[in-house]
Amino acid sequence: MPSSKFTWALKLSALGAVVLTSGCTYVKGLYGGKTAPAPAATATTSQVMYAPERHYAGDISAARAYIGTQLPVSQRMALLDVRDATEYRLGHPEGARHLPYPRMYQQCQPHPSGAPEAQIRSDDGSQCRYGVVQGSEVRTSAESFWQAVQAVLPYKDAPVAILCRTGACAVDAANVMARPDVFVDKRFAGQGYTEVYVIKEGFVGEPMAAIDAPTGKLLSTDKKGEKLKLATSSHTFYGTAPVALDVNKDGKITQADWSGWRNFLGLPYGVSMQPNLLSESAHNYYDKP
Repeated sequence: MPSSKFTWALKLSALGAVVLTSGCTYVKGLYGGKTAPAPAATATTSQVMYAPERHYAGDISAARAYIGTQLPVSQRMALLDVRDATEYRLGHPEGARHLPYPRMYQQCQPHPSGAPEAQIRSDDGSQCRYGVVQGSEVRTSAESFWQAVQAVLPYKDAPVAILCRTGACAVDAANVMARPDVFVDKRFAGQGYTEVYVIKEGFVGEPMAAIDAPTGKLLSTDKKGEKLKLATSSHTFYGTAPVALDVNKDGKITQADWSGWRNFLGLPYGVSMQPNLLSESAHNYYDKP
């Protein structure tokens, strides 16, 4: 039965530099400025910008999403993991349903020496250490994703949290779910999900940036940030490379210092592959190296 609505719509308090990852676009550490008649760089993509275009209910923390999944059935928040098949196989929140979007799988190049046991992917499976095999990437269309979501989530007013690696692809997926008439086809007008939230930190997360406490400004080694123009905004933004924090004070910056579900937040996750939570379309890719 439909669960009671959540009121977890949160606003972004800070923006950042534009990053492109696997066709997903998001904004991190951007500083707003005056409208520029002729910007030096233009950020364009077929995917939705993380800022300012967000059609879903809001962003929430991984901690809030986890708490939501522990509530009684009548109020419980569903959790969708939209990372690719390899990423999901190598670790995911317990109970997370897998519906990959937009990338379902990518094949990695072997180790240059041909060593069969060499690790060819990053620990979380998202990156190929020696490059991607050309033409091997398998992607899911917005319409296929929309149809897959409807097959497993029949109640459009039930709360659902979307998880990806860093929060970028989750925004694209959440927008599809909230406004299928915009991102899939006009015939789906009025059929979107009303309580869709994006887990802002993602599963792996991002390096946590150092901020000057008195001013609240992001610390950066860049003397001047790159000027950027977003396709969905009339303003100019300046992207900078933030100074990453060594959170655990081990003398180096690693993923253990990142903000994600499995890293700094330390929320429960596992590698069990429950058949009822797997994606039918990704079935042939879970066991690929």
